[in-house]
Amino acid sequence: MPKVLITGVKGQLGYDLERLFTAHHDVVGVDIADSDLTDQNAVRTLFQYYRPEIVLHAAAYTDVDGAESNEDIAFAVNERATSYVAEECEKLKAYLICYSTDYVFDGNKTTSYVETDHPNPPTVY
Repeated sequence: MPKVLITGVKGQLGYDLERLFTAHHDVVGVDIADSDLTDQNAVRTLFQYYRPEIVLHAAAYTDVDGAESNEDIAFAVNERATSYVAEECEKLKAYLICYSTDYVFDGNKTTSYVETDHPNPPTVY
């Protein structure tokens, strides 16, 4: 069974992912109390210890309005932590599945957005 690391396991998405994957995978779920993903050394330690083959990165700062008044925290969680997770996945050659939101687009496109569209977020979130 592949070893799967799920970040943000106490959040709504992470919780559901853990329930879904546990039946067929060796799952390790972590949340902020287990590892501060905004700390590069903590992320490195986490990955060295668990050595996941697949990472479902569901950890995020999801308070849209709060992100505007807590820009530093939102950036640390949504950008920096994700970068650290991606770097460690690359080192281990682990698959990374990252979840996002359509808030990375400004909403001005008249057709559906696709993965190759350039992000232009109108807010910090």
